[in-house]
Parts: sequence; structure tokens; C-alpha cells
Amino acid sequence: HTLIKRAGQKIGRPDIHAHVLRHTFATMNINRLGLPKISKYLGHSNINVTTTFYLHGKASLEEILTNNRDILEG
Repeated sequence: HTLIKRAGQKIGRPDIHAHVLRHTFATMNINRLGLPKISKYLGHSNINVTTTFYLHGKASLEEILTNNRDILEG
């Protein structure tokens, strides 16, 4: 965490920290890997947590569950 924070400060971006990298990874890979896999990888206790923080209003939870029902039930 400290190394990433220092690197961010060096380039004039004090807002960069380890959690930003986690969020970026999830956001960039959610379409490729799918919501259930990203949620599991991030260690969220509930898929609702993932939808709240990583979908940014792209789709409702109901839409996602409907479209991924076979994955979630399988």
C-alpha cells in the first residue's frame, strides 16, 4: 500500500492507492469475467455488494440476475 501511495504522490496523483487498483481491475474485467466471478474474486459476501460498487448504474441487479440465472443456479 505504501509503495503504491508513494508512486501516486510522485506523479502528482495523491488519490492513487491500492484500493484504486482493485476497483480498476474489477471494473475493467467485469464484462469479460462476469459478475459472479468478479464478486467471488473480490471476496464480497453478497453479489449485491459487487453490483453497488462496480456496475455504476449500467444495469439493475434484477436485470443481471435474470440474464445470469443459469450461472447463479448452476
